[in-house]
Amino acid sequence: MKKKKAAGILGLIFVLAAAGCASRGGTEPAESGKTAEAEKAGSGTEEALTAEDPESPPGVQEEYYLSESIPAENFSYTIEASPEQGDQIFTIQNISDQDYSYIQADMLFYDGNNQIVDYYSSLYLYNLFAGDEQILRFAPNLSSDQYDHVEVLFAGDRMTDEGTVDPAGIRIAEQAEISGGQIVAKCVNDTGRDISTASFQIDYYKGDQKVATGYTEASMLVKDRVFVVTFEAPADGWYEPLPEGSYDSWEIRVVRAAAFSEE
Repeated sequence: MKKKKAAGILGLIFVLAAAGCASRGGTEPAESGKTAEAEKAGSGTEEALTAEDPESPPGVQEEYYLSESIPAENFSYTIEASPEQGDQIFTIQNISDQDYSYIQADMLFYDGNNQIVDYYSSLYLYNLFAGDEQILRFAPNLSSDQYDHVEVLFAGDRMTDEGTVDPAGIRIAEQAEISGGQIVAKCVNDTGRDISTASFQIDYYKGDQKVATGYTEASMLVKDRVFVVTFEAPADGWYEPLPEGSYDSWEIRVVRAAAFSEE
């Protein structure tokens, strides 16, 4: 333990320390790394505990997520211009027998000489199940007549059916469109099991043509639970809602239900 300083000096240090904290604001974490107990017991003159100090609390171990490459032949896709909005429509179907919890699509745009002229990174899709189709809109720098062809690089995370139950047991009792274009659905867990996560997809149609898709999830659903899920209005490549009249109907599907393990 360090020797105590003279009372006058110690008081000055406390004042300076308090002023420094006030200038940083109360929302930032303390830079000293002390625990609440250490700050309570010690004075502003004591050195901060470090990760090497045996008295310091154990450090938080960071976890890194590594996604794997996915063969492009697992998907069929088209990229079309949207004259009304000025963005581009990316329609993708999972033609493999593998379900994916998420997919990242990175695009390389080429000219007629097979030279890269632009790119678009990190277009994300979630819960793309085998045989399913999703539609995303994005706004690259180039219009569709400014490049010759596109290569799409896929990466993501595979999903297993371990612990899943029949998603038809999640019943959609009511649904409606409210102000702002949101779709609200009242649902019931009729699976007879406690559900950890239920995944929903919504398909928007203009006549018979699918024009947009969306998804949402609900978690921690005990059996017989009545709950609500919502979907934001479909948006263009700039995340602005599509113009009124872009769709005239929608369909909500429960695409996956994962149950808690029975012990």
